[in-house]
Amino acid sequence: MIKKTYIYEVTGFMPPRDGEHSMGGHGFNIRLHGGFAQQLMEAELSDHGRDNLTWKAREIIDKIMGPSGSLYRDPISFWDERDGIKPTKALLTNITVPGNACGLDVDWGTLDRLKRRSDAWIDYLPHNVDGYKQSYCLLSIFLYWANITGVLINWDE
Repeated sequence: MIKKTYIYEVTGFMPPRDGEHSMGGHGFNIRLHGGFAQQLMEAELSDHGRDNLTWKAREIIDKIMGPSGSLYRDPISFWDERDGIKPTKALLTNITVPGNACGLDVDWGTLDRLKRRSDAWIDYLPHNVDGYKQSYCLLSIFLYWANITGVLINWDE
C-alpha cells in the first residue's frame, strides 16, 4: 500500500443552497500540512519570487473580478511580513480580494500549535466571502501559491 501525504485539504467549497445566499456564505476552510508549513517558514523567498507571486495573484483577481486596482495593499502576505519590512520567507498568511474585507487568513492559533507539535496542520479561515467570484479568486490564488512553493522547496513526502 502506498501512503500519500497531501499538502492541503479544502473543505466547505460549495455553493450555498437555493434561497440561502447570505453574507459570508461562500467561505471555505483549508488545512495545510504542518511539515510543508514548517519548511516554508524557513525557505527563503527572493524579492523576484515574491513579486511574481503577487503579480500572479493580481492577474487571477483581474481575470475573475475585474481590475484589482481597488485593493489598498498587495493581495498576499507572508509569515515574516511586518510594517515596512519586506518578507523573506515563503509561508503565506493572508490573501485579500476586492470586497468588504474579504480574505483567507491563517489561524495563528494553529500556527502556534505547529511550533509545539511538528505533526500539526495549520488552518486558513475565510472572512467575509460573500460571492462565488471571491471564493474562486481566494482558492485559485492559494492553489497557485501551494503548487509553486511546493516546487521551490522540492516537497515530496
